[in-house]
Amino acid sequence: MANVFDISNLLGSIATAKDKAVAMAGEYGLNAVLEGRVIPPLPPYPQGFNVAMENGGNYNEAETVGWQSAQMSIFGTPMCFPLKIKPSSAPESDWWLLPVEPMITLSGGNTIIRRNVAKADLRGTIKERWSRNDYDISIDGIFTKVNDWTYPSDDMKKLAEMMETKDTIEVSCELFEVFKISRIAVEKFDFPFTKGEENQAYHISGYSDDKWSLLLDTNGNPVLKS
Repeated sequence: MANVFDISNLLGSIATAKDKAVAMAGEYGLNAVLEGRVIPPLPPYPQGFNVAMENGGNYNEAETVGWQSAQMSIFGTPMCFPLKIKPSSAPESDWWLLPVEPMITLSGGNTIIRRNVAKADLRGTIKERWSRNDYDISIDGIFTKVNDWTYPSDDMKKLAEMMETKDTIEVSCELFEVFKISRIAVEKFDFPFTKGEENQAYHISGYSDDKWSLLLDTNGNPVLKS
């Protein structure tokens, strides 16, 4: 006789599994505990090898020392590229380590002048590399509260004051060091709607800002520096 599928057995198995899940996770489960709040995304961190970690002090005391002593985010995860910022005119003690590692995007290029040669036998144009462009920089991050469900107003006020300053912004990050970027000029900053009363995303865009010597004396030495 062929095997007969009895759907009642399946329904019983599902009910048993649900009862076990409720018993293990609690009566209400994770979604009910979060009350509809969205957990902010976590930045990627290295896997596959042991990382020596130690908890840092406050933001001003934190220093980038590499993976041998990784800086920790407020979630307790090591940060790959921790970012510190401060206004250029502010003292060294005002360096601020962003509490959650942001995502940094760099775009570079060159200004190319193309010359057309009439009746040339070769294809295309003659290219003159006129100069290097600024690096386009985008910084996307989030502020959040870990221990309570209140709005991160302190972090927001601190970032807003820094974005509204007339100074350029000094940056300290291993990724920026690769491209010899120590200052950025902020062009635009956005604070988009973010679900969850304890979360606030932000977006900063601008350009790299090198130090220029605008005036030279008769010997070619800089007189004034930016």
